Amino acid sequence: TDTNDFDLIKLQSHLKRLLKSYELESRNNKKSILKINYIDPYREKSKANMIFNKYKIQEENIVLINQGNKFQIVRDKDLVTLDNNNNISGYKSEEAITAALIKVNAEKSETIYFLTGHGEMDINDNDPYNGLSSLRNFLESRNYIIKRLNLLKEQDIPNDASLIIIASPQGKINPLEVNILRKFTREQNGKIISLIDPGRIHGLDDLFYDWGIIA
Repeated sequence: TDTNDFDLIKLQSHLKRLLKSYELESRNNKKSILKINYIDPYREKSKANMIFNKYKIQEENIVLINQGNKFQIVRDKDLVTLDNNNNISGYKSEEAITAALIKVNAEKSETIYFLTGHGEMDINDNDPYNGLSSLRNFLESRNYIIKRLNLLKEQDIPNDASLIIIASPQGKINPLEVNILRKFTREQNGKIISLIDPGRIHGLDDLFYDWGIIA
């Protein structure tokens, strides 16, 4: 693990309290719809081996969340934040476990497209000021599929698009692209989030005006 033995004991104690609260909150007519089991791989080797074989894993100190044939693995490093001495400085267990529960229970994943081709902020960029990798990771942890979309090349919006995000375009979006975006909102009931820098010529004025917005 990424934590020392003392921290691991603290993490296990914290995690048991958290999972107990999930179990209590999930009660319906006095029966919990969430079942929690703890397995010691040394004392319960047969159970552990059955899980290892079924899910093709060989890891200990994990939280395995499954619903039907879908499963998610939450590792100890996903549950904590560490200081420079490799000691636990905080917990992010609730966020990690909730995200895993959403993933295994979701009937389908919605797809969000980030527009590219005009100097927009990049979903693969780790820059703390101009990158969107943290946002991409957050959305993916909530069971969204994240993709890029360049309308100058594709000239259409894929049918699986639930939302298009236009994040800080530095160049002008041309009228052909605006018409494609307009069709997306009118005919596909699509949704758009536009993040526009002050004073930037973005080319979306006509589209905004359709919505009664002057930017």
